[in-house]
Amino acid sequence: MFSNKKYKRIDKPPFVSIITVVLNGEKYFEETIQSVINQNYPNIEYIIIDGGSTDSTLDIIKKYEKNIDYWVSEPDHGLYDAINKGISVAKGEIIASLHSDDLYFYNNVVKRVVDEFMKDNELYWVYGDFCSIDENSKIKNIYRIPNYNWKMLLFSNYCYIPHPTTFFRKEVFNQVGHLDDRYKLSADYDFFLRLGDRYKAKRLKYPITKFRFHKKRLSESKEKQAIEERKQIQEKYRFFKKKGHRLFYSLLILFKFKLLNLKVYFSRMKDILCV
Repeated sequence: MFSNKKYKRIDKPPFVSIITVVLNGEKYFEETIQSVINQNYPNIEYIIIDGGSTDSTLDIIKKYEKNIDYWVSEPDHGLYDAINKGISVAKGEIIASLHSDDLYFYNNVVKRVVDEFMKDNELYWVYGDFCSIDENSKIKNIYRIPNYNWKMLLFSNYCYIPHPTTFFRKEVFNQVGHLDDRYKLSADYDFFLRLGDRYKAKRLKYPITKFRFHKKRLSESKEKQAIEERKQIQEKYRFFKKKGHRLFYSLLILFKFKLLNLKVYFSRMKDILCV
């Protein structure tokens, strides 16, 4: 049963927990760490969950150990199991997750996000736009993301909410539960649907993260697995059987993306995957 309670207004700068999950990420990981520790917001708890790396990832962690509040290296059951570990130890009032090959767009991203929560005591979570970068961190495109709409998300073929741009009040996880790690590639999609319309969200109209696309990020086999998982998630809802609804909302999200991203062609829509 979801709660409708309103949170107390945040009167002082809250503690923000940022979780990075990594496994053999030596190529980009140090840049990700620097992106977090160079934020100009002072009240950040940085948590790193390593899945038992065998490359130089642990050396990188130890290099920045004084900037890391908690880290562990042990086997896990995938990305979302590791994120859940981070959520369980997080002490922050606000929680975010940044992948080990992604970056925050600005050094003041966390501060700007905190300002949003401090202005609105009914706000449960936020997300924003993002840009894609290549293997050399060169910006390729900026993607504008539509407002959260439960039905549009359910019936779309893609999870259009970029997980690395999201920030949540910790109480959301206490009420809704953690990510369902039975879904190895689409647990965030499931979580966004479980939030429903009871939890007020806000789209921030500026880029939050630099989202790195590279060959190892999503193989063809994993993309097929992600599609199958999303179908399983959609089948949990009765509306899924109404094919007319699915077609309508699939076209609607494509139309909204076209309006928001005049330079983004439909062929690039497959880039907007929750991974």
